[in-house]
Amino acid sequence: MRHLATFGVAPPADKRDRVQTGRFLKALMARALIGALILWALLVALGATPLILIPAGIPIVLLALDLLWLTYRVRRDERGRAGARP
Repeated sequence: MRHLATFGVAPPADKRDRVQTGRFLKALMARALIGALILWALLVALGATPLILIPAGIPIVLLALDLLWLTYRVRRDERGRAGARP
């Protein structure tokens, strides 16, 4: 219950660190995507029409694409950080 607003994901210790912040956002978005997929599956199970399912699915697809882009960015930042170490 401590981090209810962030779906149980603890905020990064150093908010200026790009890698920690990226990991935090990635975990937060992944949990939001899971919740959105569950709600969309519930709409399918209840027999919602395609007129409802298609517009409800568009934000889910955009969230998944944003999550993939953020995964790429976090990995790139991690590689950059590893190369900067002596």
